[in-house]
Amino acid sequence: MASNQPARRLLTAALGATVAATLAACGGGSDSAAPVANPGGTNVPSTSASKKVLVVGVDGATYAQVQSALLQRSLPNLGALSVLPASTGGTLGTTTAQPPLDTPSWATVLSGTWQNRHGVTDDTVATLAAPSVFSYARTAAKAAGTTQRLGAAVSSAVLPALLKADQQAGNLDTLVDCAQVDSCVTQNSVRLVQSGYDVVFAQYTAPAAAALASGLQSDAYAAALGSVDQALGTLQAAIAQRRTANPNEDWLVVVTTSHGLDATGATTSAPTLENRTAFIALNKTVNPALGKNGTAAPTTEAALAALASEADIVPTVLAQLNAAVPTTAHKLDGAALTA
Repeated sequence: MASNQPARRLLTAALGATVAATLAACGGGSDSAAPVANPGGTNVPSTSASKKVLVVGVDGATYAQVQSALLQRSLPNLGALSVLPASTGGTLGTTTAQPPLDTPSWATVLSGTWQNRHGVTDDTVATLAAPSVFSYARTAAKAAGTTQRLGAAVSSAVLPALLKADQQAGNLDTLVDCAQVDSCVTQNSVRLVQSGYDVVFAQYTAPAAAALASGLQSDAYAAALGSVDQALGTLQAAIAQRRTANPNEDWLVVVTTSHGLDATGATTSAPTLENRTAFIALNKTVNPALGKNGTAAPTTEAALAALASEADIVPTVLAQLNAAVPTTAHKLDGAALTA
């Protein structure tokens, strides 16, 4: 772990609507055009313990607005998780510092490192220089003599390029580019969950688009946050349906955002507290020494530095998968939040 990093840092969902009904609602149009490669059979009972992960990423979900909505109980599915403020952007004045932009931020979420290791210094760089969570998971599974299926359905325009190398290397069995159609993300991610994938990354962009077009206080922004929460509920319902047939499955659900936004709802490279404040939500109990549900947004650099960071997501996922990273390859800048 980088020496300049500070000391680090459940699933109740509205299951009344069935997954089949949700998919019927989003069928047709461009949503149904994105293929799922080799999804396999669904709900196949197994006898051994099975560790699985769903990571939900959201562009434009600022912690302050999310916390306000949670207090108003307008995000019930996210509210069923432990929601922690988190930092992004590395540590100012060090080699880890990176601008709070989409590509560097998602690079950190995917690699568990900052820009001095993952190499994505701004939105013009789209190649990861550090191993991704998919690479670590695949390598660990091969070393253990097991198989895993890893998939992603993404809305952001920057993520297909970031994940292309993993797809070409065989670390991603399925990569669906939903081209900023969030309903496509839900539809394909549900299919991956139902098909028994071990790691699913579902990524949404509607809140960021609404914030930029209409502002953080607009009805459109609130509706976009609500839509992502409904999508989270649909994904949770798919997991619950799978666990009915496969009660041995143990799912970790992680929800995060790429970075904060400025007061106008825009993404800027300015390293302000607002831009560098994100959040991480988990369906597992968080180590109380590393974070506390509902903590107020930081108001000082010291408070931000004391929070969990986006670099902690990859170690948390690998801990869930029991995926040991060899010491010689251990170049992560975070720690497991459930440790």
